[in-house]
Amino acid sequence: MSITRTKIREILLAYFREQDFTQDQFTDKDRGKIDMMVNHVIEVLGLSSRYNNLKSKQRKHLKSLVGQEVALMKRKYLCRRITWGRYRPIS
Repeated sequence: MSITRTKIREILLAYFREQDFTQDQFTDKDRGKIDMMVNHVIEVLGLSSRYNNLKSKQRKHLKSLVGQEVALMKRKYLCRRITWGRYRPIS
């Protein structure tokens, strides 16, 4: 399965609309962290377990793609950075 940045962007846009970012703010379970977004993309796309291994090449590549998309979304005012590595939807 080919993972495109366009597909990741669609998933992230839905993620920002659907999640409650007030719950678990600034904890390890903060929904605005890149790792939480990567986990969501893995779940939505039904990717194999090798993507759950934090040290796998596949996960690192996916995390890079998600980070690039979040940065692009930030520049397009689709989300905002609240602290380093934590993002929120524009409301």
